Amino acid sequence: MCRDCGCSTVKHRLLSDFNTSHHHGPSLPTLTLPNNKRRISVEESLFEKNQNLARKNRQWFKSQKLVVFNVMSSPGAGKTTLLCKLLPKLALDHRLAVVVGDQETSIDADRLKTAGVVAFQINTHSACHLDAKRVMDAVGQLGLDQLDWLVIENVGNRVCPAVFDLGENFRIAILSTTEGEEKPLKYPVLFSEADLIIISKSDLLPHLDLNQTTLLANLRKMNPNAPIITCSSKSGEGLEQLADELRYLASGKETPDVSRYANTHT
Repeated sequence: MCRDCGCSTVKHRLLSDFNTSHHHGPSLPTLTLPNNKRRISVEESLFEKNQNLARKNRQWFKSQKLVVFNVMSSPGAGKTTLLCKLLPKLALDHRLAVVVGDQETSIDADRLKTAGVVAFQINTHSACHLDAKRVMDAVGQLGLDQLDWLVIENVGNRVCPAVFDLGENFRIAILSTTEGEEKPLKYPVLFSEADLIIISKSDLLPHLDLNQTTLLANLRKMNPNAPIITCSSKSGEGLEQLADELRYLASGKETPDVSRYANTHT
């Protein structure tokens, strides 16, 4: 799945000569050499370094009075198209920029720039999510003292981005109407910890068999409290409501000094 943890493989990619039962948690497994003569105990969490950097990011953002949104979804859910439609209007009242994460190319950052939004591209190459270090390096080139809002468009992926804190104030989860009612149940972390949930591509509803009642019920099972907004970048449905919701979140922001997400996922 990812170069950072290698959890899709039976043997950890960095320890391919060792026998190990790999898992995520507060401490990692004891690793045994094939001849059983030596053991190496790994105590530090894989996430600890990222969490420390995310905490520094959060403190820095707070010192700059910056509101930070982390936008996450699967590939093709419409993140970039939605931001291209939404952010130019918000930029009239808020100084904002976007950090875009993709494995390769600057296609999405270029689209945002064409739409009139300041954008900075991060290419993660083999990694399937942004991390706090990459974000820290990127924002150092943006001049945060000139910004009110920072929008992070994470790499398209429902899994790893949801467990890596970047130092953001708010998490936004996007689910398109083409993805099915069951996705909140299959990928609970992304939706359960979202501060705002967007159902995108509502213009396609007449052409789909999506059961909206079931989808909403599944979202509420995962997250009873977050606002849910249905919208369409094509028709414009819900975009004003979405803009108002972002303004509302930003106006009441609280920036904790300790991550809400540190070491809470296994």
